[in-house]
Amino acid sequence: MFDEEFLKSMLLYFYKNTKYDPIRINITICDELYEKVVELYPESRHRQNILENKSVVDNFNGMSFPCENLKDGYNVVISKKVFELDWYTYFGTFQHEFTHAHDLDVLARYINATTAEKLMEYEYYDNAMNVISEFNARRNGFLSVRNLVYNFEDEESEKAHIFEKEVPLIKSYMKSEMTLYDVAQLMGRMAVLDMKTERQVSQYFLEKAVHLYDAETFYTFNRLYEVLFEHMNEKDNIKKCMMDVVNILSGGSMT
Repeated sequence: MFDEEFLKSMLLYFYKNTKYDPIRINITICDELYEKVVELYPESRHRQNILENKSVVDNFNGMSFPCENLKDGYNVVISKKVFELDWYTYFGTFQHEFTHAHDLDVLARYINATTAEKLMEYEYYDNAMNVISEFNARRNGFLSVRNLVYNFEDEESEKAHIFEKEVPLIKSYMKSEMTLYDVAQLMGRMAVLDMKTERQVSQYFLEKAVHLYDAETFYTFNRLYEVLFEHMNEKDNIKKCMMDVVNILSGGSMT
């Protein structure tokens, strides 16, 4: 299952369904995610967080991060445990992690970084990767799975499924206190469904959010989604919406 042809097929699907430019991707399938990540993870302030969170890392299906020298490309490390789950889970995991790797490359080129340290120490690295790229990755992973799993007879059947099955699931994720990581993932799923329903899904959730959040947080939630949704099909959307996201978060109360 893990031969070169299999891994190549995962990457070819990614390029077929996104607008990212091809880059060097180093894919590793491992038994113990934490050990492999620690072995490969570049020197940066983020490395210490990785070292201290074995239980968190081992709970992930995969991780993406740059090589020390960006000429060597970007690492995509996938845990073997994901293959014990449904096939669409591991398929979505590959698309999710490929997105992060390519977003890292977009950001590196945007700030002219040639090393992992310069890239990961960039002032707005967390905004880019924990917000914009998490939105992108969740959207790409979720969209690829939906396209492969479902074959609806018509648009009305699909919309009925969305509001009967998928909207309640997203609603269960929505809480009064959410990290930016959680918010970005929720918005990524929401964006996929918005594309299928002429933005009816986000309108539904904004109506709920009015009562769930204070005015400042609601404004942050609303503006953040608008910016991410507007640029979601741009291969260099990190560059296009970076400062908008930074400005929105600097005035919001989400953490």
